[in-house]
Amino acid sequence: MQLNQMNPLRIAVINSADFGGGAETVARMLAEGLCERGHDTTLWVGRLRGGQSQEQIRTAGPSMPGIVREIPCTPRQREVGRRFLNKGFFNLGIPSTAPFCTSPALDDHDLIHMHNIHGHYFSMDALPLLAKRAAFFWTFHDFFPITGGCAFPYECRRWLSHCGDCPQLGRYPLVTEFDRTQRMQTIKRGAFRDLPVTIITPSEHLGRAVRESGVFAQAAYHVIPYGVDTDLFRPDRAGARQALDLGLDEPVVLLVAQGLDDPRKGVHHALAALQAVEQPRLTVLAAGDGDPQPIKERLAHHDVRFLGYVSDQEQLARCYRAADLYVFTSLAENFPCVTMEAMACGTAVLAFDIDGVVEQITPDETGFLVPRGDTSALARAARTLLQDVRHLREVGNAARDHAVRHWRKELFLEHHECLYRPARSGRSLTVASR
Repeated sequence: MQLNQMNPLRIAVINSADFGGGAETVARMLAEGLCERGHDTTLWVGRLRGGQSQEQIRTAGPSMPGIVREIPCTPRQREVGRRFLNKGFFNLGIPSTAPFCTSPALDDHDLIHMHNIHGHYFSMDALPLLAKRAAFFWTFHDFFPITGGCAFPYECRRWLSHCGDCPQLGRYPLVTEFDRTQRMQTIKRGAFRDLPVTIITPSEHLGRAVRESGVFAQAAYHVIPYGVDTDLFRPDRAGARQALDLGLDEPVVLLVAQGLDDPRKGVHHALAALQAVEQPRLTVLAAGDGDPQPIKERLAHHDVRFLGYVSDQEQLARCYRAADLYVFTSLAENFPCVTMEAMACGTAVLAFDIDGVVEQITPDETGFLVPRGDTSALARAARTLLQDVRHLREVGNAARDHAVRHWRKELFLEHHECLYRPARSGRSLTVASR
C-alpha cells in the first residue's frame, strides 16, 4: 500500500515565487507531486509569476499543484516593507507576514514546508509563529538562512561566527549600500536558535555547513536530493536535433543559466574555454537571460544560437537532448537542477568541482570535473572530449542511469512522504541521503 493511500496529509508549501530558478522548480515539483499523490496541498508564494489569478483552483496535473495562492499583502504593507529593504534589512519589517502566519488559512494543517525565504516577501523573525501551527519543515536551497545575507559565501568564513564588512554588498540578495550583515545574522541566530524545525538539504555539502554554523540548536537534519522528471528529461538526440534544425553529426555544446551574465554562473569561463576550441566548428546553444552580443562576439568562429530564457520545460529538455556536451561553470551552487536535467537526458556534463556538484558527478564515469575557475583545464577538457563523441555518449548513458536510480521524481516524493509521516505523530525518521 502506498503511503498516500493511508491518510492524506494537509500541507502548506511556501516559497518566494511559483516560477523562476531551481528553488521554484523544486518547490513546485514537490507541491504538484504531493497533490497527485492525494495530499491536500497548497503552494503559497510571495510573487505569482505564472499568470494565474491570486487564488486559482487547478486540476492537479503536470504544471501546477491543486491550489496556488499569493500571500496576501496590501500596497501599504509592501511600502512599509520596502522601507526596511532600502535600509538594508532584508526579510524584516514586512507587515503582511504575521497576519498570514496566524490566519485561518493555515488552520488544521498537518505540516508547513518552507523553501526559499529570501526575496523580501516574508519576515524571518515570524517563522516561530509558523512552527506553532503545525510540524515545520524547511528546505535550504542556499546558505541564506545561516549568513548575514549572502546566498553563497564562497571562501568567506565570517558566517561561522558573525558576519560584517561583507564582500558581497551590492550583489543579490544584498542589493543595498548599508552593511547590516552582522546585525542580520544576530537576528537570525536569535529567531532560529530554538526553532523546532526539520531542515532538509539536497546536498551533504550544505547540510554540513548548516550544522557547523550552530544557528539552529533544536533542528533535525536530513538530506534529500532534488528530484527530476525522468519522463520529461529523457534521451532523444535525433528527435531533438530535428526539432531544433541541427545536423545529426555536427558537434553541439550547450550553455544554460538563468542569467548568462550572472558572475556566479561563471559563463565567462565557458566562453573563454570554447573560444580556445578552434576545431571543429561548434554549434553553441545558449539558453538564459542576458545580452547575446558578447557571447556571439567571443565565439565568432562558432555558430552561436541564442535562445533567451527558456521557460517551456519540453523545449529546455530538447536543448539538453540535442547537445553532445553541457558546459556548466557555476562558481558556487548547492545541488543544481540543470546538471540533473542534463544527465537525465543522457547528456555528458563538464563542470567545475564545486559544492554539491561533486556529489552529483563521478568523474569520468557520469560526467567530467575540473578545478573551479581553471579556464585552461576547462578548455583542455572540452577540446579533448569533443574529439571523442562516442565516449561522451557512453558517459551520457551512465549519467542517465544514475539520474533514474537516484533522482527520479517519484523517489523524491517518497522520501518526503517518509519524512512527513512520523513527524505527524512527533517521531523522527532518517531518510537515505543518496
